[in-house]
Amino acid sequence: MTESPEEIALPVPWYKKPGGIAMLVIGALLIVGLIFGLIWASSDDDAEVVAASVVFVPKDATGAGLDRGFLAEVTGTSDFPNSYVWVEPNAAPGLGGIAGSTDGSDRVTFAWAPAAEVIEPEAWTSTITLVGSSPAGFTPPGPVVECVLARPDEQNTTVSMDVVADPPDPAVEQVVTYTFPNHEFLPDDTVTCELVSQLPPETTTTVPETTTTVPETTVPATEPPATEPPATEPPATEPPATDPPVTTPPVTDPPATDPPATDPPSQPATATEALQAAGDYGTFLSLASGVPDVQALLDGAGPITVFAPNDAALAGVTPPTDAAELEQLLRSHIVDGSAFDAASVFDGSRTEVPVASGGTQPVVQDPPTVGGATVVQADLASVNGFSHGINALMPPTP
Repeated sequence: MTESPEEIALPVPWYKKPGGIAMLVIGALLIVGLIFGLIWASSDDDAEVVAASVVFVPKDATGAGLDRGFLAEVTGTSDFPNSYVWVEPNAAPGLGGIAGSTDGSDRVTFAWAPAAEVIEPEAWTSTITLVGSSPAGFTPPGPVVECVLARPDEQNTTVSMDVVADPPDPAVEQVVTYTFPNHEFLPDDTVTCELVSQLPPETTTTVPETTTTVPETTVPATEPPATEPPATEPPATEPPATDPPVTTPPVTDPPATDPPATDPPSQPATATEALQAAGDYGTFLSLASGVPDVQALLDGAGPITVFAPNDAALAGVTPPTDAAELEQLLRSHIVDGSAFDAASVFDGSRTEVPVASGGTQPVVQDPPTVGGATVVQADLASVNGFSHGINALMPPTP
């Protein structure tokens, strides 16, 4: 007997069963929760990225921007030395660090943040070393550059950055290393440094100019005889013909030879007095006055040669706080036992000069530099030798 269609029992679809509907609702809720969780986690991660950064602003002496490139490498704490990620530049680091350049702008920024495995990222400290190049003909900044440190909710302060050029000769291309020996970066630190490089001034014309200043000081000494016209006035008041013989003012010429004879006593007796008379070396003399052995060299019998950085060269430079290091640095600017004028230093026969620290400073003939510095005021003569003003601090030797 055939069953009618009404009597055939059809199976119930799963989605009409109570259990199937429950599973559908639970699955939908899980998907929605997962979407919201991803959005929340993503926004949380963005909020937690707090980076430390260094901003370099390369300039020339006029304030115009310079195109420069740098390599940067970061070192963290001993527990997490390499646990950081680069935030800027947006590039993959190489073996020597991550590269960044000004690329036509006035600055380049390096920013990094602690990696996820750092337990306390807000307390994680790090240091950074940067390396760049200085083209031949440019004097790089330094040896110390004062940079601006900015921290949230704090007043801006300064940190010192050490600059070391190798070789110490601006006539050739130099590799320049930048470090912050006295500062450890916290997340959210921003340090901005202006790197002012300049072309060395021409020295071929400055040496003759400074040598002419010595004769110029004797001109006033020869002028007083020219003020003796009163001796010629009496003949004008005495008509007698016997007066013309009184025209012996030529006899006043010998006194004109006397001033040169008095010049040697007027010459500064010591290098200290010569630099004081020049008037642009107060910072160097102040540092020397705090080191008795160095002051004894400047005021001794000589012969000595002093290469004294002028006040502009020492502006912003932080001297060593250690007495021995300061004495070593100052002695590196003094030749003890020889009095060299500028002509004998740059006569083409020398590649170095010995200094009182026990080492030598390199001499480059073209363009003329000593210890990487340019002589801007030559032949400040004194009884115990010669002093020369230079435009940069020379490195300590040996």
